[in-house]
Amino acid sequence: MRKGFTLVEMLVTVSIILIISLIGLNGFQTNARRIRDDRRKIHLEEIRTALEMYRTSNLEAGYPNALSELVPQYIDGSLPTDPGERFVYYYQRTAPDTYQVCAYLEGGGTDDCGNNCLAPGNCNYRVTNP
Repeated sequence: MRKGFTLVEMLVTVSIILIISLIGLNGFQTNARRIRDDRRKIHLEEIRTALEMYRTSNLEAGYPNALSELVPQYIDGSLPTDPGERFVYYYQRTAPDTYQVCAYLEGGGTDDCGNNCLAPGNCNYRVTNP
């Protein structure tokens, strides 16, 4: 009697290993996407905080015309950038006392602001002034 594995046994084993690997890879990608989305939300909250500090210091002028006006006095270093490096954050001062900052969440957002923000099709999450 010969010792060894048949072709069918080898194919079944390889198929099982592939299925388990694909399940693990999918879970990893889902977690990575969620982590990037969480980081985007944190960035938008950091920007919101800096905008509120700016407005408190400049009551007559209101919010800045561009986010670059927040650096370095209200945001240390540089403005937050998208962790996936595929998208950007959009800021729009809609009036002296109102603004919105938009981002794209890979896992889906809570707000479709594509028509309201300067984000053509790449915006599904936003923060506005309180």
